[in-house]
Amino acid sequence: ACKVIGDNELIERFKDINVKIARTAKLGLLIGIKILSHILNTLLPSIKAASSISGTFAKCSALSAKINLAVPIINGDFEFTGANLASAFPDNLSGDVIGESLMLSAYLNCMMFPEMPYSDFELKRRTDELSGEYDSFFPSLREARKVFTRIYEFHRRYSEFPAGFIESLCENASDDETDNLARVRADAEGLLSVPSFNKDMKVLPFFAREFFGPSSDITMCVKAVYDDDKSSAARVREFLEKYYDPNEKVTAEKLRDIIDSKWAEVWRERSAMPGRTRPLISNLRTSIIRAAHVRMNVMSRWLALSDSTSANYDTEALTKAREEILTAVDEAMPKLSGKSIVLMTLE
Repeated sequence: ACKVIGDNELIERFKDINVKIARTAKLGLLIGIKILSHILNTLLPSIKAASSISGTFAKCSALSAKINLAVPIINGDFEFTGANLASAFPDNLSGDVIGESLMLSAYLNCMMFPEMPYSDFELKRRTDELSGEYDSFFPSLREARKVFTRIYEFHRRYSEFPAGFIESLCENASDDETDNLARVRADAEGLLSVPSFNKDMKVLPFFAREFFGPSSDITMCVKAVYDDDKSSAARVREFLEKYYDPNEKVTAEKLRDIIDSKWAEVWRERSAMPGRTRPLISNLRTSIIRAAHVRMNVMSRWLALSDSTSANYDTEALTKAREEILTAVDEAMPKLSGKSIVLMTLE
């Protein structure tokens, strides 16, 4: 079916499933066959529909994005962010059982293991919307509403933003937050200095000091992390909302205008030819973006740790939340017979 579509990337991902099955043969071949059967039986109608598309196979690419988020065993590197979910599921898919199943599974995965805990504004907006109008988005999956609600309530109980069962949260439940905070602060300390770029351009050091200097927005936020300044958390969060994404390419797009603006400003002030701004060469732009991305990653880690600590998670609370979610899962699964994608997610 994949070959009919002509999507070579999807072909390779399905091939990779065979490798994963072989590597986990000790768990029993029937488990692997069951997983593959779930995927193929559920997605075959959509794959057949996509096979009729010619040219750029846009419909197939869109389907691949949905599958990546809903069934992460195919591509475990896909990032669970609100932006990725909004891109893959821009519309209400009610009435299409497969579409509803892919969308619900993707959101359940993202709510449990978000890439940007405590700072994903888009995920918060979308989950708030889905919670308030669950039946209008998932009329074919009312049996899974309680599972969605339990996970959503777990977030709202302790934090404004979805956090899921992320590593730092579980570390805090084990009273390990001090060592974790120390690591984040140590990383921030190493990023307080202005980065040097290996390019022979007289204007470049001036740009670096403007963009990464002590009074720049990005370094002031890194300094807040190093100082563990909780009063600056809102400012750091606002900065990340504007410019950060775990995917460096997305961060690059968000930073493009501010980098170009600052570069032009410094060029006019420092260049011997102020009337004609020399554009940034691509590898230099990449180095600047990478330096900024590393700094924002530290900010994101600090926010996750600070918010999870202030939320006062403990082992008892996590255990209770886990039991509530698993109870809801156990109650829902017998009622979802034939809806394989959601069943896989709940399993």
